[in-house]
Amino acid sequence: MSRAQPIPPEHLQQRRAPHQDRSRDALERILQSAADLLSEHGIEKLTTRHIAKRAGVNISTLYQFFPNKHAIVYSLYESWIAAAKVVFSEADQALDGTTDWRDFFMNFLVALEDVGYSAKLESRLMQAMGVFADLRKLDQDYLNWATAKIAGYILHFAPSCPSERATAMASILLEWDMALANQEIAYKGPVHDHIMKMTSDALLHLLGECIEGPHA
Repeated sequence: MSRAQPIPPEHLQQRRAPHQDRSRDALERILQSAADLLSEHGIEKLTTRHIAKRAGVNISTLYQFFPNKHAIVYSLYESWIAAAKVVFSEADQALDGTTDWRDFFMNFLVALEDVGYSAKLESRLMQAMGVFADLRKLDQDYLNWATAKIAGYILHFAPSCPSERATAMASILLEWDMALANQEIAYKGPVHDHIMKMTSDALLHLLGECIEGPHA
């Protein structure tokens, strides 16, 4: 069962939830425009005025929902975490019906690598953490949760595996996911697919040593 998302700090909380279709549409356009501008220019050049202009809404409409640009970026990252947690939820369901650890983790790695956000946006969100302490805290909370979940998957297939080793392997897997998002910006198509296969095969080998022992 997924742990509830932490409540944002007061200065980053969404000011109101939309109740009408028109308001929901405006909010969606604000968030999508912020995602597009963040991908294109990064956090330093992102402004609420530019977001409102791209979204086709009055700046006062934007401020009805968000107090500042950091609150918008925080909301974007919350949405990314929610999408990633769907992958974990699906993995939880798949776990009960399989004894093949290799097939389980291969499907999990593929799903985790593509949660529906562009590699550019994921990379920009990671960069935003460098100047945004509240975003780093949110990310650390997610990483702690995700590490424990993946370690649990490993221990499901290998109950005798030391928990410290399972946790270390889970951390490596999450680092792989973040690194893959960064390299996808530079390498597209067949090159990206080749890197994905090579690195995921290496991860499966490490998982095999953790689950089946050094002979795997």
